[in-house]
Amino acid sequence: MCDSNTLAFLAENKFDFNKTIYHGVPFVSVTNLKSLIKQSKTIHSSELELISKCVSLQTPDVHSKKPALSPQPDPPSADQSDPELAADTGDFDKLIIMTSFNQIIHLISQYPNPTVFHNGYLDLFHLMNQFYGPLPDKWEDFKSTVHRVFPRIYDTKFLACMDPFKEHIDQSSLSAVHEKLCPKFPINLTFPPKFERYIAGVDYQHEAGYDAMVTGHIFASMLLLGVKLHKFVNEIFLGLQGVFHFSPTKRDARPQRDNVLHFSTKSQQDKISKEEITDLLSPYSGVFNFWFHNNSVFVMLRKSLKKVDLLDLRTSTVHTKYHIMSYEEYYNSKRKISSSESESFPKRNKNSGTKPQNPKFHSKYSVEKKSA
Repeated sequence: MCDSNTLAFLAENKFDFNKTIYHGVPFVSVTNLKSLIKQSKTIHSSELELISKCVSLQTPDVHSKKPALSPQPDPPSADQSDPELAADTGDFDKLIIMTSFNQIIHLISQYPNPTVFHNGYLDLFHLMNQFYGPLPDKWEDFKSTVHRVFPRIYDTKFLACMDPFKEHIDQSSLSAVHEKLCPKFPINLTFPPKFERYIAGVDYQHEAGYDAMVTGHIFASMLLLGVKLHKFVNEIFLGLQGVFHFSPTKRDARPQRDNVLHFSTKSQQDKISKEEITDLLSPYSGVFNFWFHNNSVFVMLRKSLKKVDLLDLRTSTVHTKYHIMSYEEYYNSKRKISSSESESFPKRNKNSGTKPQNPKFHSKYSVEKKSA
């Protein structure tokens, strides 16, 4: 599925859809690649070995402490390959073509050079999803996997918002940072033959190669300031309400949610009305956004709600169908539920192997296990 607004944006910026279809670089995720290999009837063991040498077939394990992708040896030359390869190379050739860009992603991961992007947190989601497989269900698992695939990340959007870089720029968009920062700290860029298209200074904004070149130019200019960038490594810009950035290697800071309320219905039969809640909150603050989930909704106000106003709101809505909680109250109630659930689960005795301490639970567990 495609977002029509995204397609319109690309068309306005002269994105060539035909070029993508006819000349785009094929790719396949590790998960789908393994599935295709299983389905193939003409892939020989020697060909499979060659593919695995070019592209790791291991899906990153979120719980492993080892690097997600170990360096792969260079593929053997034609004269070293198995003679069977020449016999039937239909599926093999297709898979080699489909994995061509995967090899670039794997090479980026294997070497210690940093990965640099500008406001690229969504790119991380797409890279992991497209080239490795389905994203982990848990946020912490996703961060762990990202760190092992791309151990050193620099986000020039985040850097542009930090001292001393923000002294030289007034906006943090890619084009604004490039225009303001790079002339002050010039870098002599050289291009290989047949890649001189960007030398003339023509603006090719939103073209992948051009944006990548500009991002690299910005990062190189930032290095000229003499700032030790290691303190900014793996700090990725988010710019969300109350959540400025995150790091794959650090615990997430708890954001302030003084302007968020949680509404839930007292009865399962009742439905939440956006219009009703907007009317209830109109004397206190305008509504900025809604996040609905079943019979509850988070409401973000345009400004923080004082405790006295929250008390007044509850008093005025006591006879309505809604329960109202501050985000702090909601968060603490969920923590209590989570804590009570973990306490109800039997603790294991370190001195008795895997036997639970509660004999009744152990008996019940044993019966259920045998019946299964």
